[in-house]
Amino acid sequence: MEGMRTHMAGQRMLVAVSGGVDSIALLHLMQAGMPKGGELHVLHVEHGIRGDHSVAASELVRKTAHHLRVPFHEHRCDIPAIALEKKLSLETAAREERHRFFAQKARELNTETLVLAHHLDDQAETLLMRLLRGSGIDGLSGMRNETSLVITGTKLTLWRPLLPFRKRELEALAETNEWSIAPDESNETACATRNRVRLELLPLCDEIIAKDSAALVGRASELRREQADLLNQLLDDHPLPRREHGLCVESLRNASPALRRRWLHQWLNEERISNITRKSILEIERVALSDGKPAKTNLPQDRCVRRKARILFLDQQIRLEKQGVSA
Repeated sequence: MEGMRTHMAGQRMLVAVSGGVDSIALLHLMQAGMPKGGELHVLHVEHGIRGDHSVAASELVRKTAHHLRVPFHEHRCDIPAIALEKKLSLETAAREERHRFFAQKARELNTETLVLAHHLDDQAETLLMRLLRGSGIDGLSGMRNETSLVITGTKLTLWRPLLPFRKRELEALAETNEWSIAPDESNETACATRNRVRLELLPLCDEIIAKDSAALVGRASELRREQADLLNQLLDDHPLPRREHGLCVESLRNASPALRRRWLHQWLNEERISNITRKSILEIERVALSDGKPAKTNLPQDRCVRRKARILFLDQQIRLEKQGVSA
């Protein structure tokens, strides 16, 4: 935790605490390292997934915060009902509800800093899942120690001071200090794929290579982050070819495939289009390179990309399915 005091000096920070060993260890370490003038606030979400166990975890976090003299803020919700209503997975519904609560408390407490308990095992799980999904360099860069996120118009700076540490190190620390821990709720909200990566794939990788696979995957993510940072610096010399309300088609056509695809990815990111896939980028590229059809391709969130008058621009999908007409 070297450098924590400097990072926290004079700041008001929100700490997300579920009650599991990761977040309880984070809270104790944050409180112990808090310099004069710093201020912590504990945020806890009771997901309503595990019945009495969820309530017990909530009470444990409340008591721990009280013992450490840290203000406690709780949000109770029914994630199974929310997931059913919004047609989301439990994992996605829980994440969205947490984010909404975090943004709300950040506005109320006039701070941007949210501290999360992600550790090296979480990093390895995330990277392996992204690798298996065919992610590019950005996805394989993994979670950064510090990133920015905008939720419902509220900017949050996410800080992950535990990323260099294995979960077993946090468990040993908790056992040595006899910290009270609640069962890990992430096992209840995580998707089946993530749980299998956690419980089966990572241990199997350790066995096959006879090494700490999570540490090696973490090292690979550091290299990808360096490469992604370099690529972004190079893009400063090749800014997006903007034209009026979109991108210049001629500039896209004259660029190399790698630069053109990077531009398209950057453009969609800036326009807050989520779930950008390789397939989407290639379909947009076809639209840009074509002189005829296709002149349009659909995107998530009821958006589409159109080509008109040598400009590539974003538009809303026109839905006429109910009238039996294809948009």
